Amino acid sequence: MKISLSKLKESIEYIFVFLVLQLCSGAILQVLSKKSGDAQDNLNGNLTLQLLWFAIYIIALLLALRQWKKFIYIITRNKLLLLLIGIVLLSIFWSVAPQISLRRSVALVGTTLIGTYLATRYSPSQLLRIIAWTFSIGAILSVVFTLTLPVYGVQGTHLIGSPWRGVYRHKNLLGRLMALNAVVLLLLAPSNHKYRWLLWAGIGLSVGLLLLSQTKTGLVIFLSLLILLPIYKALRWNYTVMLPFVIVAVNVGGIISVWLVDNFETLLAALGKDTTLTGRTPLWAAVIGKIQERPLLGYGYGAFWLGLDGESADIWQIEWNAPNSHNGILDVWLDLGLLGVAVFLLGFIIAFIQGVKWLRSTKTAEPLLLLVYLTQMLIDAQASANILTQNDIFWVLYVAIVLSIPRSCVTQSRISHKGMIKQDEAVKDV
Repeated sequence: MKISLSKLKESIEYIFVFLVLQLCSGAILQVLSKKSGDAQDNLNGNLTLQLLWFAIYIIALLLALRQWKKFIYIITRNKLLLLLIGIVLLSIFWSVAPQISLRRSVALVGTTLIGTYLATRYSPSQLLRIIAWTFSIGAILSVVFTLTLPVYGVQGTHLIGSPWRGVYRHKNLLGRLMALNAVVLLLLAPSNHKYRWLLWAGIGLSVGLLLLSQTKTGLVIFLSLLILLPIYKALRWNYTVMLPFVIVAVNVGGIISVWLVDNFETLLAALGKDTTLTGRTPLWAAVIGKIQERPLLGYGYGAFWLGLDGESADIWQIEWNAPNSHNGILDVWLDLGLLGVAVFLLGFIIAFIQGVKWLRSTKTAEPLLLLVYLTQMLIDAQASANILTQNDIFWVLYVAIVLSIPRSCVTQSRISHKGMIKQDEAVKDV
């Protein structure tokens, strides 16, 4: 009876995780409200959603505290992540809209808590499969949703020819998530012989939805990850073989980069873009002008893009009514200044280095998830603002992956780090 009860609790917890990740990705709820933007854009807040998210934060905390020693160890070992969240909270004191910064800072802390809970509760291999299951089910729901309720699932007026957004709030989000899911399933396929056909079917479905979304950013992310994946795998080779391969790859990449620069306008035309990147370059110029007014600490977390009621009014008067800067780094700079950007980038670089070290110590797919996700995040940041966003799937995954994979790397090398042995034993899974 204990075994069945334990399995029931585990199944309920998996369902909770699935629903939370779907909610963080903006699935269904945003589409049914007929809003293409984020519900957080409502300056007064949505009381129902706020209560829902608060309940989720509390449940995630309670679930994580079942392994409280491990939870405390994980949440305190990444000092740069803690420092970044600390800067977010402190920004309330210099924010141009302190009440909004307070509300959104609390939401970001809760979002970070969700990611920390995932890192505490699940191993890297489990996390890899949770991501695959979440977005694969999201892909199936997107097909069903679009075919049965095209008025919601299509970002346009006609099913044929219009871009799909599925159960998500925007076509770009569908494309980016399906690009990630296709690569994650590709990581799982070699080690799963029994269900390999199912994984390849999922890859095909994800790529199909990526194409149906008609998002250029998602396509660029997917192709970039496909090209970089063999290079990341090559980092496992012996140095005498790896170094020549990497040198050749870098040279080839340099040649391709030069060609892309020389044919920049032709390439943009092929992608249906212009040299302003659909108005982004003048927007970025205006944003940089505002950054120069408060370069060190920024305007406070979530306090800049408040439409005509905030500092963004200056940009709206000379450019289009952008909801954000369409660049993740610029938005972090607006919110937290150079201080926040420096802390985030330093943590990002360290996480990548740790991922390479862990990759060379194992043949499993889990360390590749870190490198793949960080690469997607870096590319995605050039076209969207989803880095340090509250209640957002991309920040949840960043926190979960960064906090879980480096922990495993340290555990594997504890013989050479004797000072960590007692800590590793103290946080051993129950």
